This record gives sequence, structure tokens and C-alpha cells, in this order.
Amino acid sequence: RILQAKNRLASAQEQRDLAQLDYEKAVDLSRANKGDPFAARRIEAEYAAKAAAISQDAERTRQNNEVAIAESKVRDLRDQAANADTEAGRISAVKSRDQKRLEEMQRQVAAPSMKTEDRAKLTEEIGKLQLSIADLTKAFDAAQAKAEAARMRMPAAELDALTARTVRAGNDIRTRATGKQQENVVSDINYDQDQATAEARRKLRDGDISMRKRAEQEKELRQKYFEERADVDRVG
Repeated sequence: RILQAKNRLASAQEQRDLAQLDYEKAVDLSRANKGDPFAARRIEAEYAAKAAAISQDAERTRQNNEVAIAESKVRDLRDQAANADTEAGRISAVKSRDQKRLEEMQRQVAAPSMKTEDRAKLTEEIGKLQLSIADLTKAFDAAQAKAEAARMRMPAAELDALTARTVRAGNDIRTRATGKQQENVVSDINYDQDQATAEARRKLRDGDISMRKRAEQEKELRQKYFEERADVDRVG
């Protein structure tokens, strides 16, 4: 029950932390440089990684508790079976001792030399002992039944424990996969930004070359104009 309560607490804390994270992301997005086309993408990627980490930690806690619950059930059943076997063994020893006493008392009561008064008293004791042995037999059967019931439930409990551990292992694999996907997202952003930077530089370079070409053309035109003007002046 404590572990199940801890699971509920882990879920509540997860939702609280995710809500706080959503608020912080909204604040950072509102402050992001609007002139940077990659600022928002980086913020989204950063907070997606943080949210994933929060959920993964919470899920890991829940699954650890589920494994602990399942393994606890297995231990409880083993203890039940062992304790019931111990109780059955104790009862069997007492019954065996009482059975020997009963046999001895039955031999005594059958002796011809025993007085009638003593025989009556011993017969009464034999009756009480027989009732006690009958009760011990019932208790022994109950202990054995309890041990057998616990052992019959054991395979299902062990399977539940194995399932819980397998689910946890699968979640660990998904966590690693998510981490790799987040690395890929950041890598894609870096690549796109590098491409955009390279394209901007190319445009600047092309623009600079174009401006130089226009300047050279204008210079040539001016030179040609002055030369033609000089020719006109000489002719005139």
C-alpha cells in the first residue's frame, strides 16, 4: 500500500513539474529573439528534453515500485509457504508424540491387573488425548493446505515480477531511444542553422561581387563617356 501511494505521489509530482515547465517555456518563448528563426526551435527542443526527463524519472520511480510490489508478493508467498510448512512440521511432531502416548495408555488400560477406578480414569484421559490428536490432525491438514495454496500462487506471482522487470527494462530502452532522438533534433537544428548561415554568407558574397561588378561597369562607362567627350571637344 505504501508503494502504491508512492506511485500516486510520483504521478502528482510529475504533473506539477510538467506544469511548471510549461510556464517556464512560455516565458522563454515570449522573450526569444524574434529575429532569430532558430531561437524558438531551440527553446522547444530544450524544454522537450526537460519534459521527457521529468516523465522518464517519474515512470522509472513508478516501475521500480511496481517491481518492488511484485517481488514483495513473491517473498510473502514464499514466507507463507515456509511458515506453514514449519507449522505443519511442529504439529506433526506434537501429534507423533501424543500418538505414542496414546498407544502406551491404550496398552496400560488393557492390562488385566489395572484397577477399575484407575482404568476409568485412564480411559477418560485417552478420550481427551484422542480429541486432541484429532484437532492436531485438522491443524496439520490446514497448515499443509495453506502451504500448498501459497505454492500454487507462486508461479503467477513470479511471472508478475518478471513482467514488471521486463516492462522496466523496455522503458529504459525507450528512454535511451528518446535521448538519441533529442540529440538528433538538436543536430538537425544545428545543421539547419549552419546551412542558413552559409546561405546568408553566400548571398552577402554574391551581393558584394555584384556591387563590385556594377562599380567597375559604372567606372568603365564614365571613362568611356569622358573619352568620347574629349573626342568631341577636339573635333569642335
